[in-house]
Amino acid sequence: MRVQKRRFERTTLVEKEFFIAEDGTEFEQRWDCINYERTQARKEGEGFLITKPEVEGRRNIDGGEYPEDRGYYWYFIRNEADAEILNRIFNPDYDDFTNYIGKWVCVEESDDSSWISSLDNGIEYAKKLLEDFGYNVEITRKEEA
Repeated sequence: MRVQKRRFERTTLVEKEFFIAEDGTEFEQRWDCINYERTQARKEGEGFLITKPEVEGRRNIDGGEYPEDRGYYWYFIRNEADAEILNRIFNPDYDDFTNYIGKWVCVEESDDSSWISSLDNGIEYAKKLLEDFGYNVEITRKEEA
């Protein structure tokens, strides 16, 4: 018997997933693609969406047990176009901005999740809580000047 050394080349096929944004930009990481698409949607919504900058960072009065160190943003949703842009920006868990057309909403955003709560729900929660403590509560909107 004899031993002979031979050299040969092996070719291995590797399958890799790429994530492709709506505009065709490719990403190797899912979150990079999501963040890119959210950034693009934010740019599209600038100057178009109705916001309330003076209350940005303040969470809704909706009965949360404790404040989270998260982003809180307020938007008024006029129509389906507003709702569609906000769905692209925030991709909310368990909800959809189209459910809030004609309402002010607070969006609570963490690194990988977001939640929607309406101002109406916050007002109702505050009224019920104060009424349970024996207060008469009437909340009315100021007339716009």
